[in-house]
Amino acid sequence: PDATSFLKTFDNFHIGYNGTTPLYFAAALIFYALFIYGAACGWKFRRGYTMLLISLAFFPLVAIYAISFRLPIYIDRYLFLFSPYYYLIAAYGLARVKSSFVKSATIVCLSTLILSSLIYYYSYHLPRPDTYHIGVHAKKPVKPALDYINSKAKKGDKIALCGPSVLSSIYYMRVRQRRGLLILSDKKKLSD
Repeated sequence: PDATSFLKTFDNFHIGYNGTTPLYFAAALIFYALFIYGAACGWKFRRGYTMLLISLAFFPLVAIYAISFRLPIYIDRYLFLFSPYYYLIAAYGLARVKSSFVKSATIVCLSTLILSSLIYYYSYHLPRPDTYHIGVHAKKPVKPALDYINSKAKKGDKIALCGPSVLSSIYYMRVRQRRGLLILSDKKKLSD
């Protein structure tokens, strides 16, 4: 990891791998403000719980970050299991906001940012450099490839799909088979 890996991890915690620079920046402003406010309020009213949540949110990340200088194991998607502790503190900060207008505006802003990132996700687009999503690749659409295979299939051809990553392909082909759009000589079980 480099010096910015830790911050990129939290950017990915905020809105996922598919954000743009403005989306990451806006989400970071909101989440960090909520986190700091939640930690401050928690420290004031429930110091023990707050310290535990902060420790669970940061200690594993810092430990894995430090170990990664000897053994390269720092990958964001493996660290997402520690994000709920971070979210709990930020949610506590949001819950402690007194103004219902500010709460509503914050929720609308966060929802908009997350939705914008989801639009990139479902359009198979990773707008940031690879350092923001190490080990994660843009999803490739399988339907055009399966449609091509189906258009070229002849009676008697066998189609084999293997590996866990093709489960969506099997589902898609089963639906097309039920609708009479898939040409297969053997109609018994597609997954065989």
